[in-house]
Amino acid sequence: MATSNQKMLATAAENDNARAWLVPAALPDDLPTSRTAWRIGLIAAGVSLDLATLFVSYALGSWFGFTAIPKHSLAVTWLAIASIYVAVAINNGAFRPKALIHPRQGTARAAGALLCSVGAMLLAAFFLQASATFSRLTFGLGTAVALIALPFARHFIARVAWHVMDGRLISTLVIRDRVEYSAREGEYVLDAERYGLEPNRDNPAVMDRLGQVFGRIDRVVLACRESDRRDWAKTVQGMDANVEVLVPELAELDPLAIGKLGDTMTAQVACTSLSLTDRVIKRTFDLCLTCAALPLLTPLLVLAAVAIKLDSPGPVLFKQKRIGLGNRLFSVYKFRSMRIEATDSNGNRSAARDDDRVTRVGRFIRRTSIDELPQRRNVLNGTMSLVGPRPHAAASTAEDKYFWTIDQRYWDRHAMKPGVTGLAQVRGYRGATHHRSDFTNRLYADLEYLSNWTLWTDIRILLSTARVIVHRNAF
Repeated sequence: MATSNQKMLATAAENDNARAWLVPAALPDDLPTSRTAWRIGLIAAGVSLDLATLFVSYALGSWFGFTAIPKHSLAVTWLAIASIYVAVAINNGAFRPKALIHPRQGTARAAGALLCSVGAMLLAAFFLQASATFSRLTFGLGTAVALIALPFARHFIARVAWHVMDGRLISTLVIRDRVEYSAREGEYVLDAERYGLEPNRDNPAVMDRLGQVFGRIDRVVLACRESDRRDWAKTVQGMDANVEVLVPELAELDPLAIGKLGDTMTAQVACTSLSLTDRVIKRTFDLCLTCAALPLLTPLLVLAAVAIKLDSPGPVLFKQKRIGLGNRLFSVYKFRSMRIEATDSNGNRSAARDDDRVTRVGRFIRRTSIDELPQRRNVLNGTMSLVGPRPHAAASTAEDKYFWTIDQRYWDRHAMKPGVTGLAQVRGYRGATHHRSDFTNRLYADLEYLSNWTLWTDIRILLSTARVIVHRNAF
């Protein structure tokens, strides 16, 4: 009898722990946030100010040269110069944030880009025999004025940047885990023990808490004991963040890069899966395709909603917590396909082929993947992408084992936004995960996708998805 009670208490404790995973952790309100938006704004301001300076300079060149250039000719000249200048300036780093906040470096690169642009224009005018309509005096005076004006423009943008951003292009967070560390200027130190941050890949609540912290910082530095460094390094590798470990010896960590924090060496053990350019490309692709498809999908969405409402009582949409980018929990939206009293919000039980929880309409929309259509809302709000690893509920299992206990690389698949479809799905790996191979096949496909992402890969997967919308494992 005592043994039976002990088993019941252990089971209850496990259930309580499973529920606790989904409870968001309290974090300090004054945590620093990423300065990505500031850096993008600084670049945009630098480009805009340089182009405005060039336009005014060549307009003044026309005035100083006593040459009445028609407005359209001035516009064409400026557009030609501006196009070449922007291309060269991007190539030589004149618009990099560091060049924009250091006026001497930025001015030198901007002047070099302008001289290259002028040379290209003169060469084009010579070969196109445009000397009759091309005023060399006006062009020369405009270039001279631009070379004088650009340093003033660069000093102005640098002063504004230093005033607004204090010269700090990135936010730095130091997580101190049971070691002594004194914060330097511009650093925010967070005590790991106080806020329940630990290298524990067996607890989704901890992974979510770490994701909440890491997802809002440009640079995270871990200051921990030597015995904990390896665990921390493994824990953060799927966080979709730039993370470094304060460490004097680097051999066992196999770091991606070596840096410095003050006078102490650091090893970078994780990085974002996509560059800023790739993220912009992928996000733009998602938004354009989703917005273009919405008018076509709207009638189907309305019909599905009406059918669900008529078929069984309860809400049309079903919302469930799943593990997303950086191991952070988010709410995924689907059409409700089960009876409201049998809905499994934690994902403890996978749907079976003859599942008695599924409604009549639910069986049809699951078999045809119509139940996934509301996830376009997730794509629009930025928690999902059209293509990526499919998100799983925290309590998902295979052979009665949680996914991360089967292979801890499971956490690494969350270094990219989850997708409405993915490489695993087009290969036929979908449906319930009764066996270990059901999980590992998907994991290997997801890791392959992360390692070889290109925009063409996304396009190819979307085109291939049409073949598996109706699938034998969709039930």
